Amino acid sequence: MSRRAFARYGVLIAGLITGGSGTAAGTPRENAASERSEIEEGVMAPYQVVPESQVTVVEPDIGWRPRGLESHEAYVISYDHAPSLRAVLLTDRPLRADRSLTIGETREAVTETNRSLVAVGLEA
Repeated sequence: MSRRAFARYGVLIAGLITGGSGTAAGTPRENAASERSEIEEGVMAPYQVVPESQVTVVEPDIGWRPRGLESHEAYVISYDHAPSLRAVLLTDRPLRADRSLTIGETREAVTETNRSLVAVGLEA
């Protein structure tokens, strides 16, 4: 496996976060219009991407945003095949806790930020 392939699909670690306790019982739900909106793309650290994996949003907007992506909201996601593996997903649309998504292929590097991030396809 080349270094580039390893960096692209490498080991998942939560380098940006440490653990998580799930969602709060009083978390408000989104309105129906945003619930139906299709998320087509998100942004993640390349070493946290596992293409074609099912994920679940476990913590709603965590308040962290990298420079250059202030318009995005950051969420903690958990991979369904290994729930203890967590990652940070940034999207430009709101997501509710417990929403399931499928991570698609890596699309391109995000150059607007000071961090190494890539765009990924998302399917609801």
